[in-house]
Amino acid sequence: MDGMAYWIDTCCPFDILLLPEGSSFNLVALLIRVIILTLTLTFAIGPLIKMLILKYLAKNKHNQAAINQVLLRLPHFKNKLIQHYYIARNNFRGIRAIKFFILGMLVFSLKGEDAATP
Repeated sequence: MDGMAYWIDTCCPFDILLLPEGSSFNLVALLIRVIILTLTLTFAIGPLIKMLILKYLAKNKHNQAAINQVLLRLPHFKNKLIQHYYIARNNFRGIRAIKFFILGMLVFSLKGEDAATP
């Protein structure tokens, strides 16, 4: 093993991040950890972040009109996002689909209601 690879292996043991080899690995334990992490993010971290954002917005009364305008446009933006996602997925593959999707959403974000539907 050359010097750089040995140094990386001793300083940062990446093998603990990978799936262990052998029969001692329990796939059920991995599934349980994924489920617990997903539930924690969905039902604990998400509402906590939402509460902090709403608390911050409540303090900013001088920006209330702009905040209300943004909140009113969110459902329309979500619908456009879903529509553009399907168009990108059906017409392109791989990195080109991601590029088309991101650029399309950027155009829609900047132009707003004036942006043409793809």
